[in-house]
Amino acid sequence: MDGRKFKKISDDVFETITSSDDERVEEHVRDVRLIHITLKDLEISTSKSLHDMPFVFDDSEEKKLGIIERIKPEIKDEIHINAGVVAYANNDLIYVAVPDSDGDSIYSVIFSEEGPRVHISHNRQPLEGRADHGVHYISIVSGYEGDVFLDIQLPESQIIALVKDLKQDPNAEVKMSIYLDGFGSAGQNYYDYWLSRKYLVEERSLVFVGGITCTSKHGTQVAEIDKTEVELQQYESKIQREQEEIRYKGLIKRLDSLYKAIFVGFSLVIVAILNSLD
Repeated sequence: MDGRKFKKISDDVFETITSSDDERVEEHVRDVRLIHITLKDLEISTSKSLHDMPFVFDDSEEKKLGIIERIKPEIKDEIHINAGVVAYANNDLIYVAVPDSDGDSIYSVIFSEEGPRVHISHNRQPLEGRADHGVHYISIVSGYEGDVFLDIQLPESQIIALVKDLKQDPNAEVKMSIYLDGFGSAGQNYYDYWLSRKYLVEERSLVFVGGITCTSKHGTQVAEIDKTEVELQQYESKIQREQEEIRYKGLIKRLDSLYKAIFVGFSLVIVAILNSLD
């Protein structure tokens, strides 16, 4: 699919453009596509806003207002998670269809070899009319200079819970399932799980998060034993034992000498006493 051209037949169908009569025209039909991605290199950032200045046109009356009138309070906290996508041999792949020119029905595709970049933030409002179904998530798929971005929005409570899980175990595995408004070739929905599915999406396509699974790695990682450190500790213990043994032998030797000196002195005192009695 990478490098190929597509023609938009309708809002629901893309058709490949062939370069020879031998190539078969292939249709890609719009449908809800469920794909799974595993995130990597997660970076968590927070931002705190206090004030903002709404945009005004140069010739508007607002331009004449003083700073107190133009600067508006906007106190809010935001959490952002930026991540990459783990590349597997059988990854589901996303290609972004971009028109060759404004109003053109001929499209080229943008594809990132490293997979899409993912940006997760919390949303302001549930998707209108769908909150009763728990659909609080909306995303924009976009292509820019060969990169593909997934802009994911979660409820504030869920992104806070996710950040808490990641703080407890930064090495946790994070998997995300998303429902994609994308175009796929006929039959590929029935591929075996080890085969990669390729989906074509338009810019600003909708994506709904099905769920996020955060699996802790605690207990599964065996600490590596540094043999050099162990041998050094054993050597230091041996030296310490030998030094203690030397000090012990020296102490015994000194006590033995002291005992002999005391015995000799005591014997001389006894002899002197006996001589004095004679």
